[in-house]
Amino acid sequence: QFLNSNWAPSWSPDGARVAYLSRRGSNPSAGAVLMIHTMATGEDREVPLRIVPADRVSWFPDGRSVLVASREQAEGRLAFFRVDLATGEPRLLLRTKGMGLPIRRPEVSPDGRAIVYVDRFGPEMGSGGAQLLRFDLASGRDTELKRLDGKDDVFTSFAISPDGGEVAYARYEGDGRGLILEVIPQTGGPSRTLFRDVNFTGSRYSGLAWTNDKRSVIFARTPDASAGATTAFWKVPVDGGPAENLGIS
Repeated sequence: QFLNSNWAPSWSPDGARVAYLSRRGSNPSAGAVLMIHTMATGEDREVPLRIVPADRVSWFPDGRSVLVASREQAEGRLAFFRVDLATGEPRLLLRTKGMGLPIRRPEVSPDGRAIVYVDRFGPEMGSGGAQLLRFDLASGRDTELKRLDGKDDVFTSFAISPDGGEVAYARYEGDGRGLILEVIPQTGGPSRTLFRDVNFTGSRYSGLAWTNDKRSVIFARTPDASAGATTAFWKVPVDGGPAENLGIS
């Protein structure tokens, strides 16, 4: 239902359900609703929410709750809520200090103890730089994993490894140096570069995904700007080596 109005799909930990967002009505700025699709029955159920979700849903490992980001209109910051799927009850976990970026898809760690997200620092969305942060739910403290100081440098996407040990992220350097794919420990530390695409021409906001064996990261790439060039999925090993076109375009 509601074709071309559904986005941000996220598999449940057991693979039996998909959470996604859906917009009602023809107004593109209208609020979205949270939906749960059950694979075995094909049933779609709307979760009754008292907040307006923004772009991303991420499951907690209990399979009974999800992380939802919501834009606070008064100050423009993002608030992150843990939403009970049975009741729709939202519990506030944190508010971004700067102009948080929902399109960077905040994600719950596999053990459910932390949230990884991106925030902007600076008084406005287009000023300052960006931070990749890990928020510890028990202590309520942020750890900065990576910082970009250029106002045109952005994190375009990230993904936590299946064992929760590392975070892969893509960053776009606004001075024309293209897209860089890196990996960093989830607890912080030095990063290492997996792939650099100086002539990057595809969408900056194509996501990332780890393979289940944690040996590779999959990303979308358009290798050149020639007529008829297609975007395809590529795989790069996290221990070093060349990227490989998977042949899925």
